[in-house]
Amino acid sequence: MTAIPKPKRIIDPDLLKEVAQEPCACRDGCSGDVVAHHVTSKGSGGDDVRCNLMPLCVKHHIPGVHQHSNRWMCDQFLLFRSWLERWSRWDILDDVDQLDLLEQGNLVIR
Repeated sequence: MTAIPKPKRIIDPDLLKEVAQEPCACRDGCSGDVVAHHVTSKGSGGDDVRCNLMPLCVKHHIPGVHQHSNRWMCDQFLLFRSWLERWSRWDILDDVDQLDLLEQGNLVIR
């Protein structure tokens, strides 16, 4: 059986720098260095494209994103969900909403 190669990621160092100049997406008055967070991780094939790069300050990036899921981020930060909506990241929001419905007993998986 032949392994299927991973598709090449789009890599754009200039866009990473540009996103890192924006204010943190959480918009709670945080300060400090901002990094370009990959909503879909690089390891999962997430490209360096605008709709996959969320500006997050170090305060929100390291403790929040890399120790928790996108669902946790949506629960914690209303603006995280708003950012996903603004950039039409329905793939992430659909997963989060389905997990919520499953926990509430309102979603049946067949």
